[in-house]
Parts: sequence; structure tokens; C-alpha cells
Amino acid sequence: MADVKQECNSFERSKMPDCPRQDGIKLKDLCDHLSINYDEARYTLARGVLPKAIAKTEPGRGNHRVFNPEQAFYLAVCLKLKAAGVNTTLAAKISDWSRSIQNMSQNLGWDFQFAPFAGMLNTEHEWYIDVGDARYVRLATNANPSRLGLDILPWTDMASRKECKTSQPAVIFRVDIGLIAGQLQASVDVQKMPSKT
Repeated sequence: MADVKQECNSFERSKMPDCPRQDGIKLKDLCDHLSINYDEARYTLARGVLPKAIAKTEPGRGNHRVFNPEQAFYLAVCLKLKAAGVNTTLAAKISDWSRSIQNMSQNLGWDFQFAPFAGMLNTEHEWYIDVGDARYVRLATNANPSRLGLDILPWTDMASRKECKTSQPAVIFRVDIGLIAGQLQASVDVQKMPSKT
């Protein structure tokens, strides 16, 4: 039993179904460190922005929303995008695509310490998602050991998930996934600090 409790206290654990609710990160702390309006975050959650597989965050009356690493990072990306004027549906799609960065960093071994959906939020590299015409996405990173500078992958259609070599989006914006992870890490670090009583 003590082993289970010790595992639950680790923010690095990606799934925490058997852990007490107080483990994880509170919505208020997440909002404070991301400079996001708390009421806007609550509204976004009420709109059902989290995927059903990780949406078990209803706090119940008198309790605070607490998120595990997977939920917290997904929500952090969504909330930062919403704060920049991106609609909730597109923000959720982009957050889904941010999982591809973790797949690259871990499966290709380019940045083994960076797995934001598992609570591993530190990186020495740049990780971006570019969004074109609200339809296409591409990943960009300087973590590829075979290339100098930023390695920009081809555009992919978000709906079909097929590479689009001839796509030339007119409106492009970039999401700095590494920076969002760093801001979330600050929130996690505050939660780990002993309280002053």
C-alpha cells in the first residue's frame, strides 16, 4: 500500500486512477503560472475541451479540480491557444497534435527527458507546432541530431492526417510547446514546495 501511495505522489506518473484527488496540479495554480484567467479556464472545461479518455476532472461540490500530467499539459496548450484568440475546437485539435512532439522526442530518442504528457517538462531544445490556415499542422524542432538548426517537417492535413507536400498555407501561427511546458513546470515546482505553517 505504501508503494502505491509513493507512486501517486510522483507528478511524472502519466496515469493516476488510484491516486487520491489532492495529487496533481490544481486548476488555479495552472492558470496562475500560465497567466490565464481562471474563470475562462473553468468556462473552457465546461465546454468539454478535454478528450473523454482524460476528462475525469469533475471536482464535486467544495473540491478543487486537480489534473494529472496528461490532463494538465493538454489543458495548458488549449488554454494558451484560447487566450490568443483560437476557438475551443481548433485549440483542442492542436493540443491533440502536440502529442506528436512527445512521440518524436521519446521514440526517436531526440530529447528523452521531454515527455510533457507524462509530466517530464524539461527540455533544452525548441519544439513547435505550426498551424496553417486552421487546417494544416507541422512540427518543428532543433532536437534532430542529424540536422543543424530548426528541422521543419512537411504540412499534414489535420482531418485526414495525410502529408500535404504541395500545401502552402497563407496564414500561419506557431505554438511554442517547449515554452508552455516550462511555464507548467513552474506550476509543478510550486506545488512541490513545502508549505509554510
